Amino acid sequence: MSSRFMTPNAIGVIITRENDNGATEILLQKRKNNMWDLAVGGHVECSYTKFEERPYNFYYFKVDKFSKIPIIKEPEKCLDLRWFKLEALPESLIPDVKTTINNNINGVKFAELGCD
Repeated sequence: MSSRFMTPNAIGVIITRENDNGATEILLQKRKNNMWDLAVGGHVECSYTKFEERPYNFYYFKVDKFSKIPIIKEPEKCLDLRWFKLEALPESLIPDVKTTINNNINGVKFAELGCD
């Protein structure tokens, strides 16, 4: 396949729940760089390391019925895993993740970031 059709792709999962007080919370992970990110995500093979000056597609899915106890499965990548109220997100949230969360709250189904 021509390299012109090889756009890197990543998946993110927005996991929310309603707490005992009825407030919506989102599950976030703290990365090794001390920035908060979505709790679940990853790259889709095959060319995700070759994205200089090329479009980069992110696809997000939402899970809003989560009742398990989350655990860290990749401690080499994740420092912490915590629930946050949507109105009290951490200051050190990755900027495009903050945009994604806000888009989700506001019902925005498609967005382009960094496009001129």
